[in-house]
Amino acid sequence: MTCAKTEPSLATAAAQQFDAMTQTSTLVAHALAENPPDQWLQGQSLWVIAMGAASATGQVLAEALRDRGVAAVNLEAAAASRHAQAGLMADHYLLISQSGRSPETVNAARHLPKDRRLVVTGDPASPLAGLATWLVPLAPMVDSAVYMMGNTCTLVALAALARAAGHDFGEGETMVDLARRAYQQNQDQAKMAAQRLATLTSVDVVGQGQSFGAAQAAGLLWREAGALPTAVFTTRQYLHGPMEALRPGGGVVLFGGQREAELASQVQAAGQVAIQIVVGSDGSQLSGGSGQVVHFDHPATGLNRMAVQVVLSQLIAIELAKLRGVAPGQWRFPQPDTKLSES
Repeated sequence: MTCAKTEPSLATAAAQQFDAMTQTSTLVAHALAENPPDQWLQGQSLWVIAMGAASATGQVLAEALRDRGVAAVNLEAAAASRHAQAGLMADHYLLISQSGRSPETVNAARHLPKDRRLVVTGDPASPLAGLATWLVPLAPMVDSAVYMMGNTCTLVALAALARAAGHDFGEGETMVDLARRAYQQNQDQAKMAAQRLATLTSVDVVGQGQSFGAAQAAGLLWREAGALPTAVFTTRQYLHGPMEALRPGGGVVLFGGQREAELASQVQAAGQVAIQIVVGSDGSQLSGGSGQVVHFDHPATGLNRMAVQVVLSQLIAIELAKLRGVAPGQWRFPQPDTKLSES
């Protein structure tokens, strides 16, 4: 959750995020030119540390780096603190917090080596920024109560950081262009998907590999923005029992390609709602009935791909909030200890 302030609506934040992404790209380029990070080499280890929505962006980066031979793990910040206190270590540490005031992430930073803290944050005066060895800034922004801009701006920053550390998973200008296209071209498809989801009692959100991060982001976003109960699984784990709970009133959203398409068709054939989020040449087999494909018909890979998937999830979230009568940010269960004081 974010702190209650005077924030823009979900729709306004979604429309404004592309300018913030462009500004983030410029800020990060300057910061990394002035203080280049160490290289993330094959065989080395990296902890990606975050809480909440930032954990999903960390997931896709960790998945992409493991494909390159870097032993990257995506850790909840509270777990990272325990690991560090137990004497476990990594070669590199990346901490992500849009506010820079998530207490778990700040506490984790304090237990890590002072010369190896890479910090991505939107507040250079925050407690987390003060603990950084390398500071990777997001654009100054007033985000919606449920983070929208922060997710895509973080992806821009992570792509630039990965490139500076030796791995090309996307580039700011291309990412902004693809995300804007997804926003402009898929609004009607997203509304149709939201209409199918809005009356359900629960939704499983499924993806594999780098798309698992997109599933995590969507699951949290739809819970916060639409008060829609969601559960998130990797595709292979979903096959090993969890999908057996699908009953009338439930549905599944799948991020990914051929195996996800086969699974979606099976769910649809059983009369359950199945929606597949497809980017580029991902396989898709759904048509009509209780199934739908939300298809962005342009190729995108790496973090660029997740930026598109996040925007598609945002468009669904905006409509879900309307259909389910939710006022995002008017928290039913406010938690005073999820952010450190600004004083």
